[in-house]
Amino acid sequence: MSTTIEGHDLAQIKNGDRIFLKDLYKKHRAPFMKWAERKYPRYADAVSDIYQQAFTIFYYNVKNEKFIGLESTIQTYLFGIGKNLLNKMVGNKHEQSEPLDSIKEIMLPAENMFEKYEITHRQQMVQSILGSVGEPCKTILTKYYYDNFTMEAIAENLGYKTAMVAKKKKCECLIKIRKALKDNVSITRIKE
Repeated sequence: MSTTIEGHDLAQIKNGDRIFLKDLYKKHRAPFMKWAERKYPRYADAVSDIYQQAFTIFYYNVKNEKFIGLESTIQTYLFGIGKNLLNKMVGNKHEQSEPLDSIKEIMLPAENMFEKYEITHRQQMVQSILGSVGEPCKTILTKYYYDNFTMEAIAENLGYKTAMVAKKKKCECLIKIRKALKDNVSITRIKE
């Protein structure tokens, strides 16, 4: 079923042939899902997102000529990217789920504790602001600032026609956030 990628296929990908990309995406999605759900059963709910990320990385690696298809098949390459993403996710979850009694107690200076709480407070504020602006702003800003997606990847991921449309949406979202922050500061001053 898997064959090495042809020069013609590379050209279609580089040119953004949507029909070809859609067929390629569908062709490899089911085998990836089956493999990943079998290999990582605890993370079955995240497999679909991982495939989307892996395919996006594959697409940009072809466009940027980081993948030229001489040494592996598309499926092998996609599975490799997906495996790396899954291993990274599993590693992060493993670090987060480490039992508390296995963590050594460390005394930190008071300055570091204050700094830690300040960072946590900022993170909570950012989450609150993202929640208040709603969708699609939350998704666009999260993909751009946290997941380091390009505007092209965001446009593709969210179904916008071009990267410029996604960029315009991002600007509109930032305006919403500025307004929300300005309104919040005004409300805080009134309460004081």
